[in-house]
Amino acid sequence: MLSKIYQDAVAKLNKKIGRIQFDHKCKEIVNVPPVAVNARSELVIVTQIQHKDLRQYLVAIKSFTSFIKAKKIVVLNDGSLTDSDLDILEKNINEIKIYDIDSIESGSCPRGGCWERLLLISDIVMDSYVIQLDADTITLKNIEEVNKCVEEGSSFVLASSGDYQSIEPMRKSSERAKHVIEEEGDNGVHVQIEAEAGFEKLKEFQRSMYIRGCAGFSGFAKNSFNRGYVENISIEMAKIVGNRWNEWGSEQVMSNIVVANSPKSFVLKHPKYCNCNYMDLENAHFLHFMGFCRFDKGIYAGLARTIISDLTK
Repeated sequence: MLSKIYQDAVAKLNKKIGRIQFDHKCKEIVNVPPVAVNARSELVIVTQIQHKDLRQYLVAIKSFTSFIKAKKIVVLNDGSLTDSDLDILEKNINEIKIYDIDSIESGSCPRGGCWERLLLISDIVMDSYVIQLDADTITLKNIEEVNKCVEEGSSFVLASSGDYQSIEPMRKSSERAKHVIEEEGDNGVHVQIEAEAGFEKLKEFQRSMYIRGCAGFSGFAKNSFNRGYVENISIEMAKIVGNRWNEWGSEQVMSNIVVANSPKSFVLKHPKYCNCNYMDLENAHFLHFMGFCRFDKGIYAGLARTIISDLTK
């Protein structure tokens, strides 16, 4: 027990140090020209951010919009952004709209765990194509598949791993999750596994699709879903898995359901689009630096510094 506590403390300290080092090395991101918008675009980019991720977000949004322009940038303030943060955002992004998380009604869905973000998207998507872009991402090269999805009105999602990178019948995903539980036991499995295993109890199970994707980078075609769709499935899932539906990770399950059941949906596959756990720098065009490997070996900060240098030329 003491060993686990010690390991967790060391990991937490290393993460804090990594964040400080990143902010120092990438402080010049605020001097990169502001994000430009395209009034003729139908695209809105949405990101939920917190104070400690401000500079990471500026790297994410400035690198991404160097390859694709939006008509508006939306930020969901988790409640920790300071007045100084808000001022920096407004100076660095043209046509920005900032929402406070407490202003988003959750209805029948859980609060927290990024649910407010998905519900905000469910409102905006009624008249715009929406991309959910996590703050810990970097766009390195052209992203023509994303551009094509926006132009053709196809929803998309980043594959969460190198396996199972296809949209499939929900039945197949549910069977896979059940197999995991059989092998590992149902004690301590992630809420995503438990939810997937319980899909068979959903009313539309037989006609539904699923993809084990990453909600951190997802695209939602205009009018592809609505708040009612999200709330109805959330109510069903809460009955299936109980209070676990309030845990972190349930929103990703819901986001994956939305994308998988949208017309013409598309999966952005590894290695061109990948996370830092499956990183292939030679072939990567888009990278998602998730929490557990974000600051390993200084790769994230190094790539960000290169982006900053390129964008200031």
